[in-house]
Amino acid sequence: MMKATRIVFLIMLPLLADILFGCCKCIDPIYHDYTHCSITADNLDNSQSEPIISDEGTIPKQAYGIRSSLYRNTGTCQINTQGLSTMAYGMSCDCPTEEQFIARDSILSISIFTLTDFDGIQAGDEVTEFFRVFRSTEFEPVKEYFMDIDFTTSWPITDVVYFDFLPVNPPATGGEYHFSIEIELSDGRTLSASPPAVELT
Repeated sequence: MMKATRIVFLIMLPLLADILFGCCKCIDPIYHDYTHCSITADNLDNSQSEPIISDEGTIPKQAYGIRSSLYRNTGTCQINTQGLSTMAYGMSCDCPTEEQFIARDSILSISIFTLTDFDGIQAGDEVTEFFRVFRSTEFEPVKEYFMDIDFTTSWPITDVVYFDFLPVNPPATGGEYHFSIEIELSDGRTLSASPPAVELT
């Protein structure tokens, strides 16, 4: 009886394996690439319940910020995955997302410069350390924020992504202020933009 049971088990083993692991046969993901193309910069007014782009030319200094819009262009490419296993490990059936989006040119650094003198800082000086960038529910130092970004995503790439930069402390005095933003990319390009000069009161 034991011998017969063992024989039946051995015969059924391939079928059982196919049933157990069939759900874990993953489809090779399709890879898309995208390119960072250009940026724009606008003055931001945070005096309301939601930040708004301001064209008024005057913003309360405690409410001032800069919004940078990074424009991206999506291209598609099929990456050859021949020879790579498409079977998930164990029984998790944790297959990769069918579509993956990969940046062809990642952001190496982002810098903010002042184009006017203020608080002992000279025009042309970098002032990145005086700004924070908003992430979900908190503000982070600019350079740390961009070091943490993963440029591979399973979500479709939007044409533009926004970053809001707010000064840690407003300028000590009111007056006309003007800033510029530069983004250095891994392919050697530098994208730059400046919002209009603004009067901070």
